[in-house]
Amino acid sequence: MLDTQGQGIDGVDVFSLNYNPALLQVVDANASQSGTQINAGSLMPITVVNTVLTTSGRIQFSQTSSGGTTFTGNGVLARVSFRAIAGGTSAINFDFTPGSTADSNVAVNGADLLTAVTNGSITVQGAPPSPTPPSSTPTVRPDHYPTGTIFKYANNPTVYMKEGDVARPITDFTVYLNQVPAGRHIITVPSTVTFPQGSVVGLRSGTLIRASNNPTVYLMVGNQKRPFASEQEFRNLSYRFDQVYTINDVNLVNSIPTTTAEFVRPFGTLFKYANDPTVYFLNSQRQKVGYTTIEMYRIWNATLRDVITIPSSETYPTGPIAIFPNGILVKGSAPTVYFTFNGILRPFSNQTLFSAMGLRFDQVHTFTDPDVRLHGVGNPME
Repeated sequence: MLDTQGQGIDGVDVFSLNYNPALLQVVDANASQSGTQINAGSLMPITVVNTVLTTSGRIQFSQTSSGGTTFTGNGVLARVSFRAIAGGTSAINFDFTPGSTADSNVAVNGADLLTAVTNGSITVQGAPPSPTPPSSTPTVRPDHYPTGTIFKYANNPTVYMKEGDVARPITDFTVYLNQVPAGRHIITVPSTVTFPQGSVVGLRSGTLIRASNNPTVYLMVGNQKRPFASEQEFRNLSYRFDQVYTINDVNLVNSIPTTTAEFVRPFGTLFKYANDPTVYFLNSQRQKVGYTTIEMYRIWNATLRDVITIPSSETYPTGPIAIFPNGILVKGSAPTVYFTFNGILRPFSNQTLFSAMGLRFDQVHTFTDPDVRLHGVGNPME
């Protein structure tokens, strides 16, 4: 609710309204639009921002007048519908400091008029119905985690990537940034689940790298590194120097075999065309694989900075659409949570296994229903 207390205003910012995502889920008010939105009111004609950050539990909303007009009065600025996903009490509060223009504001001509906000809370009695847990704690096995799972142990800061039956450690922070998107959650697996240790994780194919003690720039081509013949070749191939990852683990860079083969755009390249916003991934069959939404891109990749813009003359056949990576928790508008397992969505047969595997509800990624429907639903995790 907004009350201007008799003053004319030309804009409102809610930055942000906070809730506990472990207890509450915002019901998407516009399933046809990417991401999650709340239901905008009509006090002012232009809704500038309408975004729900589902992982961190923040709602951001902004509405303005048009044509030099102002709004005076009170009414519904927006409506939020929550779905309960666990029992407990969640605070519902605004980020607001009197006089600050970097948080929630009610403004006219750039001046913040907001003097007070009213916060609240929601209490959920109990939890949504779930299957009855077994009488004994389930045994968590290594095969509960698919290839591609990113995990760590409680008393060890090393992050691992599961590949087949082995766990490959990530020993360099730059490699971590390249391999693990910022929004990707790290699963803390129980100490009883162990894997043989594999080789150290390197940079993704298609990545530009250099060692911190050497100015030579290489392109990762599969498991090899290819130097550029000249700066001109580098630029002619559509690469930029701000895309180069500097690796502090010099031994890691030196251990990568070098190739001087004729240039072929490597598997793993992230690219787009100048007049098309669609971002593609070049797969091992040299097909372009499109991402359906920015959320799908970000669950796979660290940053849009890695995307190169290639000439329209460089064409590739269209391949399959990108689907969810293995080893993450996902859901759509329905409350069912799935674990992604070899391209299949697997629900949980009981809450006990979910917790025993080191999984948490605040690690659930919410995607559009069309993205969820790209996957088949398999047998429950058990």
